[in-house]
Amino acid sequence: MVTIFHTADIHVGVRTKRFEDKFFDLQKKFLTRLYKEAKDKNVEFVVIAGDLFDSNYIPSSMAIDVFEIISSYQDINTIIIPGGGTAN
Repeated sequence: MVTIFHTADIHVGVRTKRFEDKFFDLQKKFLTRLYKEAKDKNVEFVVIAGDLFDSNYIPSSMAIDVFEIISSYQDINTIIIPGGGTAN
């Protein structure tokens, strides 16, 4: 049996007044927890279905942080599906 974790619409880099700069820290904690739990449960695939990043114009340091988290769990296959654009 293949085991899969699925998540979507993380929107790294989104600007929010409510949480200010803390939102990215929460997103990193979420990703770290997701991958740690996936490893603990011997999950084979993590599927991030759409909108991992909020736009194509996020700071490179944010992208590096995200991909460092993902790459630190090399025994878990990650599939990232691009988002569909704006809802407007």
